[in-house]
Amino acid sequence: WLCLPQRPGSVAPPPPRSSAASAVVNGKLYVFGGYGGPGTIGRLDDFYSFSLKGDDDACWEVVDVLSDKRPGCRECNPVAAAVVAGDGGDSNDSDD
Repeated sequence: WLCLPQRPGSVAPPPPRSSAASAVVNGKLYVFGGYGGPGTIGRLDDFYSFSLKGDDDACWEVVDVLSDKRPGCRECNPVAAAVVAGDGGDSNDSDD
């Protein structure tokens, strides 16, 4: 493990979680959803990226969702090229 210092002005890192969907694309780690850890309860629907290109770029960013409709809260999802797919959401929500 290597601790990367965050660039000043970076947003706070995402809260602790398990079972998040993650992928590395073009030097950025993308993290979506998961199940909240201490201080965060239940399934999450947040989307973050972390630049891995170098020490000067090491920062967390909130990824903007480019749709009027956000994906539902998810955990244990497969990811391909930073496109979230899979299940783990509320089985009563037919819009996911």
